[in-house]
Amino acid sequence: MATNTKMIFRYMIVAVMTLLSRITGLIRDVLIAKYMGSNKIADIFLVATRIPNVFRSIFADGAFSNSFIPVFSKALTNDKSGKEANLFIKNSLSILFYFLLIFTVIILIFMPILVYAFAYGFSGNKEQFDILILLTRITFPFLLFISVARLFGAVLEINGHFAMVAVSPVIVNVISILFTLFAAYYNFDIAIFTSVGFSVGGLIQAVVLFITAKRYGYGITLHPVRTFFKQLKNIIKNNNVKLFFKNLGPGIASGGIYHINIMISTIFTSFIPSATSWLYYADRIVQLPLGIIGIAISTVLLPRMAIDASENKKDSVSVHLNSGIRISWLLMAPASVGMIVLSYFIISLIYERGEFSVNDTIMVMNALMILSIGIPFVALNKYVSNAFYANNDTKTPMKISLVCVILNVLFTLLFIKLFGFIGCAISWSVVAFLQFALSYIMAIKNKICKIYNKTFVFMLFILLACVIMAFVLRVIINSYSLNDIWLNSELLARCFIVFALICVGFITYALSLVLIRFLSKLIKI
Repeated sequence: MATNTKMIFRYMIVAVMTLLSRITGLIRDVLIAKYMGSNKIADIFLVATRIPNVFRSIFADGAFSNSFIPVFSKALTNDKSGKEANLFIKNSLSILFYFLLIFTVIILIFMPILVYAFAYGFSGNKEQFDILILLTRITFPFLLFISVARLFGAVLEINGHFAMVAVSPVIVNVISILFTLFAAYYNFDIAIFTSVGFSVGGLIQAVVLFITAKRYGYGITLHPVRTFFKQLKNIIKNNNVKLFFKNLGPGIASGGIYHINIMISTIFTSFIPSATSWLYYADRIVQLPLGIIGIAISTVLLPRMAIDASENKKDSVSVHLNSGIRISWLLMAPASVGMIVLSYFIISLIYERGEFSVNDTIMVMNALMILSIGIPFVALNKYVSNAFYANNDTKTPMKISLVCVILNVLFTLLFIKLFGFIGCAISWSVVAFLQFALSYIMAIKNKICKIYNKTFVFMLFILLACVIMAFVLRVIINSYSLNDIWLNSELLARCFIVFALICVGFITYALSLVLIRFLSKLIKI
């Protein structure tokens, strides 16, 4: 009971800190929408930030974290003195830093080739293509900074220090906001200044997490560059490093699946004017519940699962998995349904100002409605994948991810012809469900973990409550002609309308849960 209470407390800490991060990120996006809108410059800037983020999701948030945390947990279990774990940190940090430093320099030199591959649709206009190359060169060092920051964060997480890690992305957002406002005030090039702020923010985030880790007494040092390459052969022979690399290769293919699929969409939408911006703005709204609920729970689950797996407590892994799924579904499902029903009001309130038009609102709304369907399954897949990673199995998620990337390309090609840029969103949601389904089937087959029948029943009850909530909201919107009232309302009135609808939705959802719970007990389900 005490353990569950501690886990819930950690969920809450990470969720609150992540909320702060997402809010500042949303403010940054509102400024981007205001000053850039959804024109070609906005598309170029968003692609320039998305390219390093794709590599980040592979090297930092994905493969590196999923490979590092289980091995680090095992090192802590084997050697209580911490010497083995500190050596593993030093080896891992040195490999990550020197490899990414060389990788970044190479990419900066050959940036036109990379940009051509990721955004071929811009190559038809030399001026726009050159601007994209410049902005991507400015933003790409972010990959090095944020990857190193993620290692420091993983060290803190495995030892139960989640707060600073969860709130640290605020630094990137705040720095980007300051650079954007500075450029707007002095009438400088906003795209260039915001890109600089993006990379500077990543550097400061890495420094802050490094100082935090050192303050808690973790031995974070680098091998000197002269001796590192001489000792590289011996470093790689270290058992923990060997296991880390064994997991890392498959992890690279599976860890960044979300951003890889988004990048596939970017490649296709680069041929459609404004489509890249529309999908980006919708995705940023999707990231609110996904980050605050889904990622927050996943962040807490992986270290706990890794410790249980290192002690061969498979039943405990399943217990934590089901706990995470229940908490996530309880909060994520109504958030997803709420975004579908209230998508027009949400997008219009947040973005519709300055260069962002009514037509942009409609397009982003359509994308948001489709993407919202897939976000609960993205979260569920992360939890099941965590069970594989905790058991040092990165090959199975890799195989599933490769299948899903291929499916995403095929579905995007099909749906974009049928539905335009919305086809990218449809493909994303379909693949999100398929990836979760495949992951769970393989988890059962490999006896990694299982979702209890009671959890599935719980999810069905939650879904029923969400349907009731959606019905009530639609009745209110139609009965009071809120769409017409909205068009003639000022900002304050619009804020009140959205707040009132969210409150009605929350109350309806809560009452529906109570009613469903009562009826289930009555008929003994």
